[in-house]
Amino acid sequence: MVLVYYCSVWGNESPMKELHMILKDLREEKNLTQKEVCTRTGIPYNTYRRYEYGEREPSFRAVVALARLYGMSPGELFDELIGWKTP
Repeated sequence: MVLVYYCSVWGNESPMKELHMILKDLREEKNLTQKEVCTRTGIPYNTYRRYEYGEREPSFRAVVALARLYGMSPGELFDELIGWKTP
């Protein structure tokens, strides 16, 4: 089941960017292949591929591993998800 996320900010509902899109964007920004991400995080390839295709939601452990790979905290990764930018 793929979840669609929504956020209510100041009374306006706006769709959030989906996690699978963020994971793919971050990977491509670092010029990594899916297999390289898997090697560096310990996430099985088929599992990670399903994250990027939006077929599966990552566990908290996977989110922590991915955030570390991209040099951010899990909170910063979730900020990307809801579209919040740190001032």
